[in-house]
Amino acid sequence: MNTKLFSLVLAFVLTTIMSSAQVPTFLSSSLIPSNYSACTNPITMGFGVTAVDFNIGDPITFYIDFGDGTNYTAPVQYITNVYDSLFGTVTHTYANAGVYSPTMTITGPGATPLLVTWFWGANTLTVGPPLPCGNISGSVFNDMNVNCTMENGEELFYHHIGVSLAGNIIADGYTDAAGNYSIDYPFILGQTYIVSYLSNINFASCMGVSCPLTQTYAVNILNSTNNNFGLTLNGANYDMNAAWTSINTGILNAGFNKSFYFSFTNFNCPMLGGDLTVNLDPSVNYLSATPIPTSVVGNTLTWNMATMGISQILEVNTFVPLANINNIPFIIGDSVCHTSMITGAITGDWNLLNNTRTSCFYIGTSYDPNDKKVSPEGVGPGGNVNFGTEFSYDIRFQNTGNSPAINVVVLDTLESDLDPSSVVVTGRSHYMIFTQNGNILKFEFPNIMLPDSTTDFDASQGGVSFKVKHKTGLTEGTPINNKAHIYFDLNAPIITNTTNNTLVNNVSGISSVNTENGFQVYPNPITTEFKVLLDDLNSKIIRCEIQNQIGEKLQKINTSSNSLNLSIADYSAGIYFITITDNKGNIFQKKLVKE
Repeated sequence: MNTKLFSLVLAFVLTTIMSSAQVPTFLSSSLIPSNYSACTNPITMGFGVTAVDFNIGDPITFYIDFGDGTNYTAPVQYITNVYDSLFGTVTHTYANAGVYSPTMTITGPGATPLLVTWFWGANTLTVGPPLPCGNISGSVFNDMNVNCTMENGEELFYHHIGVSLAGNIIADGYTDAAGNYSIDYPFILGQTYIVSYLSNINFASCMGVSCPLTQTYAVNILNSTNNNFGLTLNGANYDMNAAWTSINTGILNAGFNKSFYFSFTNFNCPMLGGDLTVNLDPSVNYLSATPIPTSVVGNTLTWNMATMGISQILEVNTFVPLANINNIPFIIGDSVCHTSMITGAITGDWNLLNNTRTSCFYIGTSYDPNDKKVSPEGVGPGGNVNFGTEFSYDIRFQNTGNSPAINVVVLDTLESDLDPSSVVVTGRSHYMIFTQNGNILKFEFPNIMLPDSTTDFDASQGGVSFKVKHKTGLTEGTPINNKAHIYFDLNAPIITNTTNNTLVNNVSGISSVNTENGFQVYPNPITTEFKVLLDDLNSKIIRCEIQNQIGEKLQKINTSSNSLNLSIADYSAGIYFITITDNKGNIFQKKLVKE
């Protein structure tokens, strides 16, 4: 090859390589506190970035502006071929108490500089003076006998208290299981701080602050105690809610013990009585529960609750066998379904539709522990649901790293067909701060210290649940999709699966389902038991599902026979739908009437 030709080829090769090279990029970064409160000073900040496509040895620079006229520069080196995560910490003392807006700029050769704001997008940081740091404490209670004294049985859990200075909240906290709160705050001699009851507006419709008469406390000393708030009932309006059902591990395997958590919530007014009932899937074996049920009849567990406050959590331990109730071995994709309900003394409950909830959990072998599910799941591949359905979403997360997660943040951006004004948080696994900006929902778990799954598998998990309605005026066939982003400390977000539903005028009107022929149901209407028989005697039923009118799956049976004997004795009177899949791929559906 002559020199001129070689030079042309070499130039072409170099041009091709250069044109196909990846651009150095900063993917994600964070600037977060370590054990931060409004009174912490000095403050330790953790910082980091995920970067790709730099050269080994490239200098990456973190430039932190503390917002008080001082800054910090941290140069590091890129040390891997393609992907690297770079971290560091810095401790800074603010000379004066106040509100600051720290920022961080990250630079590197060939990359667009990345500007990072404080703590997952928040733009302000409230700090106290280096010393002293004050404390305000007290209790919140249901003053049932109106004597302004908290007595046994009057404690209120998870109520919000704020400390304000000049009209701005500078510190806040929540009551524990005993109704007590303790808030550290930046104390300045000569200032007067206002302590206020800040709990969710849901409580305002039926509970009011009766003690103290001023409804606030004025504090001007370093440590102030007995700032107690007595609440009294203004009316009988309340809403009992079977809030959520979750599994204590990220995977449900046949042949293993599994624990499930059932949450019951009393929105608006606490301290009411009622019966809590859990109907476990008939295929699982009940082992034990905490607290101990009042009665156990087969797989039906009942707790008689004299009082039920804001939230009551039941833990039920089960064994999931290798086969279902019909002795058909479980396969991946099969599920077990549990139903929880509130019964008994519920007179005055303004919304009875949310007193029952059914949740299904799929059998699997491998899994993504960070996921999202919707209830009702709907019918068919599109998750068909009727107009007017309220969607309940459960978001699970698990720390599968090799060290504790200090902070976890879940972001959920509602699609345009969901109504952001209808969002109600219905459950959470740990202390959580919820904020909403339009259709963007933010669930923060600060200082959660979530252990990694290899250290403590059960404790490495958490989650949050909420419900939301769709907007009015939508057309038939409108898809309702949703997903979430989960942030563990400085790591790039984990994106959950996308849930899918479709709005239809009649959930049973699925084009691929034959609703006229295929099988017989008798008797129908049904009182307790009924029989299902395929018209084609040479066909076999491989799957049978029963749903209620809003598409919630109540029973799911795998079999291999021409007929089935079923019972809906435990179901309330109303309309249900049974869907049959045969071994030839046909899908049939009929309406059931329970008397």
